[in-house]
Amino acid sequence: MVAVTHPRSGFLASVASFSREALGWLIPMLLTAAVTAYVSYRYNQKANTQLVVQQQKISELQEFRQSGAQLDQALGRMSDALVDGEGLEAARREMRTAITANITDASAVSHLLGSGAEPYLKGLADLRDIVDQVDTIESGQALWQGSLNLMQQRRKLIRRAERQALST
Repeated sequence: MVAVTHPRSGFLASVASFSREALGWLIPMLLTAAVTAYVSYRYNQKANTQLVVQQQKISELQEFRQSGAQLDQALGRMSDALVDGEGLEAARREMRTAITANITDASAVSHLLGSGAEPYLKGLADLRDIVDQVDTIESGQALWQGSLNLMQQRRKLIRRAERQALST
């Protein structure tokens, strides 16, 4: 007697065999995808956090740079007042205000400026004392020299701090 098989029973056997084989590669693939997704998520989370920190540091340095520019402008107006012989008291007040603002901003970013912050802050304090003593073009030379030294120092501090902020 010849055994007759139903055509569907062969198909079902093929499907069952394929299902077992598919599960053999599907489970490792799903596990790999899950691990990859988790690692990518953690990496992106860390990168985003670092980017936010970098942006905050650069923003703080920008405020310091801005108050330094205002100090430089006040120095120009003080020089004009010395040359013109009028408006010296107003220029002196503006200069002291600009120095105080720059001291505040330098103190706020001292953690970014590193060891150069203390000498810079001392230079600003010395400059404030010089401003109070300036009343002639000759006495203004000390003001100019002190300001130029601080400008150079500030540029170096900002450049170093920006490199450090962007490398973290």
